[in-house]
Amino acid sequence: MVQPYKGNLGVISLGGTVIGNGLVDGNVGFTKELSEFYRQGGTGEPTQILQGHRTYRGKFDYAYLDANTIINAALGTTEYTIIYYPKGTASGNPIVTISNCPLGGFTFNQEEDGVVRIEGQEFAGTAITFSTA
Repeated sequence: MVQPYKGNLGVISLGGTVIGNGLVDGNVGFTKELSEFYRQGGTGEPTQILQGHRTYRGKFDYAYLDANTIINAALGTTEYTIIYYPKGTASGNPIVTISNCPLGGFTFNQEEDGVVRIEGQEFAGTAITFSTA
């Protein structure tokens, strides 16, 4: 089962420092595998349900990165933290944080000196946390 969370605002951070802004039309979904085990000759209902692997994936249409960080992002050698603010950054609003996300393939545009807009970025992370601002 996938639970979508649409992020109106978001950032990309590295080591607690924001290096990318302006995540637009982003979303993140998470899945958890469930395995049912039945016993032979049973009643047809599972005798045990075990939780399996978890997956945290997302995508944003575009974001702005400093040109100095785009090379590491393109090479996929650095793991970032993607932070979504579904209802904005005001106090008490929810925050969805996906950790350890290498960024996959993307296209980018250079619109201003030193600023790169990456587009169609997909990512996967190893952990997800929910908190409030």
